[in-house]
Amino acid sequence: MKFTFSIPVWGDWHIFCYLKHTLASHAAARLEGRYIVHTTVLGKRMLKGKVEHELPGCAVEYVIVEPQESYFQFSDYHQEAFDGSEACIFLQADAVISNGTFEAIRRAVGNGAKHINCAGINTVSDGTAIPFDGGLNAWAVAHLIPTLSGNVWKGAGADGENMMSPQTMFFEDGPNFWCHAFHHDPICMVNDHRGVNIKGSTLDWISPSFFTPGETAVLSGHDALVVEVSPPVKFDRHPRHTILNATEIAMQVRDKVLPSHVNLFSYPVPILGEPTAKYDQLIADVLALMHNREFYTGKQAA
Repeated sequence: MKFTFSIPVWGDWHIFCYLKHTLASHAAARLEGRYIVHTTVLGKRMLKGKVEHELPGCAVEYVIVEPQESYFQFSDYHQEAFDGSEACIFLQADAVISNGTFEAIRRAVGNGAKHINCAGINTVSDGTAIPFDGGLNAWAVAHLIPTLSGNVWKGAGADGENMMSPQTMFFEDGPNFWCHAFHHDPICMVNDHRGVNIKGSTLDWISPSFFTPGETAVLSGHDALVVEVSPPVKFDRHPRHTILNATEIAMQVRDKVLPSHVNLFSYPVPILGEPTAKYDQLIADVLALMHNREFYTGKQAA
């Protein structure tokens, strides 16, 4: 299987982060294949030569774009790369990957998976070096953005959990830290010409709808991890909700997910240590509600 990598790179922060952190993580992961950089004329001037030097196993191509004020533009360029690929890996300029990510994707594809997901963690940069080996997981947990650090479930007490929308939930039990998420990072899709179309949407929203659970893989955080790196700005602008139980979790997410996302939530994805059984009943109760069509209304089956 030949892999194509698609990465949009433009804007001051994204170019800075790509050159300081992300490109080095791609080099450490030993990427091999066609590497398409969607960037501006200025971006190409800043990147050309550096990318080729760091990624000797890749055939680097630059596609000049005109950035727009639309997040969907990323998906449009990813679609173009996917259409011309056997399998396409979707990368972000401001997100590093762990050393084993590419190899884990190759193994999953070799085992028959066509829609490969991994945990995606949003972090705040503090200027320290970001490790790409096993130390990346601990670094990511220590640098969670405030909106995600509030999504670490510690068990509903008298006041419940003060969460943003729990589409991604983290759990800890002693040294173990893991996540369940309706929206993982869909990092790779195999192109078997079934008509996958992500234009006008986002990868995490629409891509699961094109694949069956049997074609879907969710990788362990020990094998593959995507860590988005944000500048140190204030994040706590989102509304939060007091969440006491599984019903309130499901109530908060049912209008924000598709049926195809519910399968993804069933996977416990280890980040540090291994998931324990401490919160299995909570997860089971959330899934039971999300599979109940009387509760989960107004959505079309994926």
